[in-house]
Amino acid sequence: YFVFRDQPAPPQVVPQSRPAAGQEAMPPDHPPIDGMSGTQGMVALDSLPQDFNSLVTFGNNNMDQGNLAVAAESYRRALALDSTQVDVRVDYGACLHGMGIDDRAIAEFRKALKFAPRHSIAHFNLGIVFMDIQQKDSAAVYFRKYLEIEPDGRAAASASQLLKEIGE
Repeated sequence: YFVFRDQPAPPQVVPQSRPAAGQEAMPPDHPPIDGMSGTQGMVALDSLPQDFNSLVTFGNNNMDQGNLAVAAESYRRALALDSTQVDVRVDYGACLHGMGIDDRAIAEFRKALKFAPRHSIAHFNLGIVFMDIQQKDSAAVYFRKYLEIEPDGRAAASASQLLKEIGE
């Protein structure tokens, strides 16, 4: 299965300042960067860009290269600067799902849908996560919602096929 992500829309406001110290601390359930520990990991995290646009671009590049933990941290920091950017939140959720942190991915996709209830990719991605954790009834709800919003969208064929696999 594929998790689709939208290209982030340009933000309305681009803060240029570094987040407050409390915002930079990783939450306890945020995954560490694979292969990095101790000071090496902190040096890598300290070298992340500081402004919103650079963090998102860095996250997108790392996500495209499969560096999901680095991408997730970049998106998390970008969201600390502007939590209203729905496409960034959807990308963050996709990284978390790719890392096997499905409960957090679901929470991020649902947060995105609170800001943008008709965000088709957030619905599709929720369907993928629920399909992967064997909650097919929930997956079907989100695949149907995706098709309702975007019947000819780029994931329409996949959503239709997955609904057939579920038995719908």
